[in-house]
Amino acid sequence: MNFKITVLDDPESIANKVAEEVLAVVKSAVESRGSAELVLTGGTLGIAVLESMRNASLVTEIDWRNVHVWWGDERFVEIDSLERNDLQAVNALLRHISIPASNIHFPETTTNCVSVDKAATDYEADLLEHFGSKKTIYFDALLLGIGPDGHIASLFPGQETLDSKSLVVAVTNSPKPPPERISFSFKTITKANKIWAFASGAGKAEAINKALNGAQKHEIPLVGVFALDEQYLYLDKELAANTSTFPLD
Repeated sequence: MNFKITVLDDPESIANKVAEEVLAVVKSAVESRGSAELVLTGGTLGIAVLESMRNASLVTEIDWRNVHVWWGDERFVEIDSLERNDLQAVNALLRHISIPASNIHFPETTTNCVSVDKAATDYEADLLEHFGSKKTIYFDALLLGIGPDGHIASLFPGQETLDSKSLVVAVTNSPKPPPERISFSFKTITKANKIWAFASGAGKAEAINKALNGAQKHEIPLVGVFALDEQYLYLDKELAANTSTFPLD
């Protein structure tokens, strides 16, 4: 794996560290280029990162009018479902900052879209409309949680979506509920300049151990992640202690 790996004490330490680094990247992009593109994730630790961002002093130094927000994946459920990553992100961060609603790129829901395939097509169209072409898609910062099976976004082991050439894929048979989701493909994830992946707890140790010992992306999708510049993997001590071969130095 081509990740810079850091072990921190606990999930809270991970959330605080990732929040600090992501905010610094977003601030720098806005100041140097005039805009920034940020891709969020869900999950317990992913939402904890957003809560830490909300409480960080640096969040007030960013002109959020020039930041666009995306999601690496989303559950295809009702618009007000608490399972939605975007609803959790709104509550954790987005409603607490001065970001225009037009800058928040919400994936479609079952409330207003006829199928998960249409939702994926619409989100891909949103990407192309915003960036102008496939070649010019670029994200400054992209967040990724890691599942116990090594999945990232909604790209799961053994599924054909791992090899998709589309920008956004429709998932109809997620091994964890809900079964229908949309997800950035690897092709889109690799448009990120910097990527932060993170995991905590002994339940993720087997997947991380396999990733460190030569697994392929169809077994552990995490190993298929490549950033344009740098990618970071943050783990807590509990996870590391349950991993048999790990660069703890």
